[in-house]
Amino acid sequence: MKIKSLVFLLIFSLFNQAFAAWTGGKIQPGTTTINGKSYYSISTPNHLAWFAATVNGGKNTINAVLSANIVMGADETKTCGTNWTPIGSSSKPFNGIFEGNGKVVYGLKASGSNVGLFGYIGSSGSVKNLRLNVGSVTSSEYAGAVAAHNYGTIYNVGNNSVKVTSTVSSGTAYLYAGGITGENKGEIRYCFNKASISAKASVTSNNLSMLYGYAGGIAAVNEKLIWNSANYAWVGAQMTANDGMAASYAGGISGTNDGEIKHVSNHGEVVGQASARSTGSTTDYGYAYAGGLVGMSNNGAKLWDALSTSKVKGSVSGDYYVGGAVAVNSGTVGDCVIYDKTVLANKSAVGKNNGSIGKKVEGRTTAQMKVGSFAYDMNMLCGTKTSSNGVWTINGGYAYVAMLSDKKTNKIVFKNGSTTLSTQYSNAKGQVAFPATPSAAENYVFEGWFTSGGTQVSASSVFTQNETVSAKFKDMSNVFYEISFFNWDSTLIESQSVQYGKTYVYEGTPLRESTEKYSYSFKGWDKAVVPAKADAKYYAVYDSLEIEVSSSSFEESSSSEQQESSSSEELVLSSSSEEEMSSSSENLLLSSSSEIEVSSSSIEELISSCFSEESSSSEEPVLSNSSEEEMSSSSESLLLSSSSEFEVSSSSIEILISSSSFEESSSSEMLLSSSGIISSSSQNQSSASVIGTSSSSEKLSSSSTKPSSSSVKSSSSVGKSSFSAEKSSSSMQKQDIPSIVYRSIHIDVSGKALHVSGVPHGEKYAIFNMQGSLVHSGYAVAGSIDVTLNSSGSYLLYTAGRFKKFSIK
Repeated sequence: MKIKSLVFLLIFSLFNQAFAAWTGGKIQPGTTTINGKSYYSISTPNHLAWFAATVNGGKNTINAVLSANIVMGADETKTCGTNWTPIGSSSKPFNGIFEGNGKVVYGLKASGSNVGLFGYIGSSGSVKNLRLNVGSVTSSEYAGAVAAHNYGTIYNVGNNSVKVTSTVSSGTAYLYAGGITGENKGEIRYCFNKASISAKASVTSNNLSMLYGYAGGIAAVNEKLIWNSANYAWVGAQMTANDGMAASYAGGISGTNDGEIKHVSNHGEVVGQASARSTGSTTDYGYAYAGGLVGMSNNGAKLWDALSTSKVKGSVSGDYYVGGAVAVNSGTVGDCVIYDKTVLANKSAVGKNNGSIGKKVEGRTTAQMKVGSFAYDMNMLCGTKTSSNGVWTINGGYAYVAMLSDKKTNKIVFKNGSTTLSTQYSNAKGQVAFPATPSAAENYVFEGWFTSGGTQVSASSVFTQNETVSAKFKDMSNVFYEISFFNWDSTLIESQSVQYGKTYVYEGTPLRESTEKYSYSFKGWDKAVVPAKADAKYYAVYDSLEIEVSSSSFEESSSSEQQESSSSEELVLSSSSEEEMSSSSENLLLSSSSEIEVSSSSIEELISSCFSEESSSSEEPVLSNSSEEEMSSSSESLLLSSSSEFEVSSSSIEILISSSSFEESSSSEMLLSSSGIISSSSQNQSSASVIGTSSSSEKLSSSSTKPSSSSVKSSSSVGKSSFSAEKSSSSMQKQDIPSIVYRSIHIDVSGKALHVSGVPHGEKYAIFNMQGSLVHSGYAVAGSIDVTLNSSGSYLLYTAGRFKKFSIK
């Protein structure tokens, strides 16, 4: 009992640890080797904390790789309650490699003066392939979700929802808040921010205060390089001083720029607010600079190939400048810098210009910026380049900077010959909408769309460069297909080689021979005959009409014989030659390979549950009058194979078959028809007894009637089937007894797969288990039946008026 309790407590403890928030613990992780370099493999917050402490302790060139997502809080939606100590300090900046490996850090909480996941990334340090979700970074100075200060490289890192705030409430302050980093003196490439960024201070005392706030979607301040990056969230610098001076610098990408910024886009609102009043004076000392991309671009700074789609607001009690791209420019705003003039009406791209401005620095409407041609135009540097090697794409909204997983927008021209059908622009997946298939000339068929290099393309193709795509057609004038027409039983009627696009129909009228019960008229083909575009097969379909068939009359030798009533049974033995039956009792021994056909119109009742209506293609026995038999008045009996039991009643057919009733092969067969019980043509010409149910001699009718429950019954106790009846003492005259002809049906079993051949096309079939339950039913196709059964055992197949037994191993 104690052991069980200890195991429970251990499991409970491990469960809680797996989902508990990080509380400051440190555990050394194991190592792994990547490209010849050693990395610490980090999979828990404790591993990450150990790594931070080790770097800050002086081993600042070690490497790390995330082998799992790091969940700092209680779960992926919670911010951790324990404050994080950033990796790297001003004296020991991180100069190793931090490989995020596409993983996510959840719930980061960092608070202090220079905070983020990293404090300082050194000039040799790099952080890459990482995502940050949920959390907060709050500083009284520099704050960045990834790093407070970056002197190295930040590559393919995204801040999804870690809010960054730099704030104070008293004294003089310089506040820096960036979605990726507070201060960038290194390189930032393929990064994005989707969390709100705020540099905010409000000092209400009358003490002299100097407040400066810098906020940027990527960096608060940039002194080196920001490429291929984007901001999607609110950015604001809001400074209020009751006594002193306040200045705010807010930009969608960077608050200020002293380096180079290119291939960037901003899609978040930018707000710059500043308010300050000197005590005892009516003079305002507030300065606000708000730009869609950069608040203030200083001397030597460069900005080009960029766009902003969002609102930009400036509010001050003093001077303020607002620009669709840059609030104040003292550097260079190069070619192709665009802002949304619908959103930012009555403003210019540059609020105040003290530097130089290149070509195509202008506003476009929202509608103009939300089409593929605009993204393509940006890739052509607003039409100032002759080739496209840009980084812009679109995916149903504004054009934006393509990240690593995106495809840039390309121009795809569709042509039919010399005619341009349409011009399309690929989306972020590299795909385009294809035009409708052009019409083909006579004897030609549309083969597909092909690039100038001969590659066939479709709507799922990915385009990575500009392409001209042309329709291609194939000449079909010398292409012929085999068109075949078959009768109902899969017998070939005619086959023709037909030229592509031509229609050939068999001109004759197929025939199907009438049976004893049905006559047939040609109805048409199993499907519409269409122009030849591939090899095709057509099968004849018939309408059926049930008819009455009168039997050949018997010549009766005695006036005492009575005509059999409509309810009497008919039991007839037939063969391919004339036989005269002796007056003595004889036995007809049937082997297990013999076919047995049970006469009863009630057979249809047995199968009616399988099919809602009788198919016109159901095969009925074909009767011929080529054979004659004389039947004696003596009582005769028909012996079935040993241990088989067989009973036919007027209301149902019960089939009781032991394992020895039939051989487990395709030769074992029971045939059911409306004409009688008939031996196979291979049967010995021995006579059998045919006995009616009437006490007097009865005349046998060829019409099918329901047998009584006592009409046919085998008895294993006497080793033979007894067919009792009384006949007139007067001998019966010769009668023409019809013979029955069937197609040969073959069964092949492979595993649990059943294949039956030789069945007329469209013939219905049913499969029963040995308990009499229906297992499967359907119609034969092209002369065969193919079925897969799930269970092993013996089964009965009924089709074309006969039963066949088979086994599945």
